[in-house]
Amino acid sequence: MANILIIGAGGVGGGMASIAETRSFFDSFVLADINSGRGDEIIAKLEQPGRFSSAQIDARNKNEIVALAQRVKADVIVNACDPRLNEPIFEAAFESGCTYLDMAMNLSKPHPTNPYE
Repeated sequence: MANILIIGAGGVGGGMASIAETRSFFDSFVLADINSGRGDEIIAKLEQPGRFSSAQIDARNKNEIVALAQRVKADVIVNACDPRLNEPIFEAAFESGCTYLDMAMNLSKPHPTNPYE
């Protein structure tokens, strides 16, 4: 069983929560977002909200992510944010010893010679 920290409580994070509520692979599922109410709004729509909680976080701040990951005893950090936030979230997951999953499919910095590939 895992403690999952989702950073980004938008469409992707909310979709993951609604699917996860029907699964038994995790102990806790934290929806973290810069907007303090977004996670709560998602959780309020779930039929079985017991294993879910929310937190406010600035995903640009690696130290905030590390502190939250430690507080919730995260095993997995899922990046459900804009690709511009890949680096601080990845660095926080690495520093925290968490498995990192990224929902973005591109680099956080353009390639120097092939920026559109």
